[in-house]
Formats: sequence, C-alpha cells, structure tokens
Amino acid sequence: MCLIEVEVKYKVECHELEIIEKKLIDMGYKLIKSGKEVDIYFNSPIRDFRISDEALRVRISYEGYFLTYKGKKMDKKTKTREELNVRIDNAEIMQKILFKLGFSRVKEVVKNRKIYFKDDVYVCLDKVENLGCFLELEKDVCKKDEVKDSIKKLKTLAEKLGIRGESITSSYLEMLINA
Repeated sequence: MCLIEVEVKYKVECHELEIIEKKLIDMGYKLIKSGKEVDIYFNSPIRDFRISDEALRVRISYEGYFLTYKGKKMDKKTKTREELNVRIDNAEIMQKILFKLGFSRVKEVVKNRKIYFKDDVYVCLDKVENLGCFLELEKDVCKKDEVKDSIKKLKTLAEKLGIRGESITSSYLEMLINA
C-alpha cells in the first residue's frame, strides 16, 4: 500500500471541464467514479493543523465514509503529501468521537467530482461550491524518490490537456478559509 499522494491542481473555467473531459476520453482515460463529496475538516486539540500543515477530515461520498489524515506538504510547488485513509461505517458517530476527543470542526468542502483513471494516474474534474472549477491530477507512490518523476508525469499530462502555468498548492479548505 502506497501512502504518498503526488498531486498537482489547477483552477480552470467551468466550461473547460467538458473540453478536458473529451481529451481524457480520447487519450483512453476511463470514468471510474462520479458524484458528490462532502469533506468535513477538523482541527486538533493538541496542535493547530493550519500551522503544522496537516489535515484531518471525514469524507461523506458516493463511495461511503472515510477518515483521512494528510501530512505536511513535501514540496512548495505541488500538494504532494502522506495520506492515510480508513473506511468508516458511520460518519456521524466518527464526528462525535472526534468531538469527544477535543477536535473542533473547521469547515466543510462540498464538491461534485468526476474521476478518470489510466496508467496509475487519477484525474479529478471538480466543481467546488463557493470556489469554482478545478483539475486535479494524482498519482500514489510508495517511496519519496518516486515523487520527482511522478510530478513531471502529471505536469506533462496537464500540458497535453491544454493546461499551462504553475499548479495551485492550496487545498480547497485553505482557499475557502482565505476567501
């Protein structure tokens, strides 16, 4: 099981998502998931995740419920970080457990997402409430020495999809808090 998620993200115009989607299909990417995701973020009673650059969330999605921990970003140009996920049976009870342990609710991120996949790369087409539309390219790796080549692969794919410029390093949560 690989625990490092290499991710590059770009803000796009919402009408561009259809163009990108067509290009993905033409390149052989397959739609593997589609639907609404609600991410409820929490802050720790021990340390401030905004300062430590970590995240803890409960995800409610079309696939079920998950608790996710995200470690510090590993570089300044992408959102590459350790990510640990566990499926949970009950999102409401998980939130109650977190509250009992002293965690506080920070914010909710709501998005409609389509996920395409090919050759170990996930491509997410996101419409995020109160933020707009985004393209995320993700690849899971097992070792830190695989990160650099993975970033290059994802940025090359972004260029093939017509995306230029620097990727966004802020999470949706950070963008909503700073909006």
